[in-house]
Amino acid sequence: GAGAILKALHPDWTPGQIKSALMTTAKTEGVVKEDGVTPSTPFDDGSGRVDLTVAGNPGLTLDETAANYIAYENALWHANHPSIYHPDLPGAITLQRTLKSLLPNNSGWEVKATAGSDWSISVPANIRVPGNGTATLDIRIDARNVPMGEVRHGEIRLHHGNYRLHIPVTIVRGEADVT
Repeated sequence: GAGAILKALHPDWTPGQIKSALMTTAKTEGVVKEDGVTPSTPFDDGSGRVDLTVAGNPGLTLDETAANYIAYENALWHANHPSIYHPDLPGAITLQRTLKSLLPNNSGWEVKATAGSDWSISVPANIRVPGNGTATLDIRIDARNVPMGEVRHGEIRLHHGNYRLHIPVTIVRGEADVT
């Protein structure tokens, strides 16, 4: 239903842009598990609770083709998806996300990443996106100090004026395939 509302508001948006707008603007603060106290994780609520008061005007979207979803079927962390999940991270990885501006003018976005004490997410402090254009965000995830098999949740936040977006990041530490 939320996707149908966004499609009606923005008939030119692709399904990927609609998904991105819903995910990156979702509410995460104050969202808790069933016990009413413990903060939720992306395993509980994905990107958070849909917030249609902001999803229709996110400022930026991410998009991906159906062909690339198929091509990256077993490595979706490489797809231009509005979240990052790596189920078997062998230590460290560098990824990219392409951001499409919905704003008519150039915009500077503050970028911050949050991870834990035994792993890191590195992003540039700022990214400049041309009006109605695209820019590529470089993301480095280093989980070499995370014990094998353990899960970690983090996020990347983007901020410009009244626009506040987030990209959830979840990794499971694993070992590289040996062929």
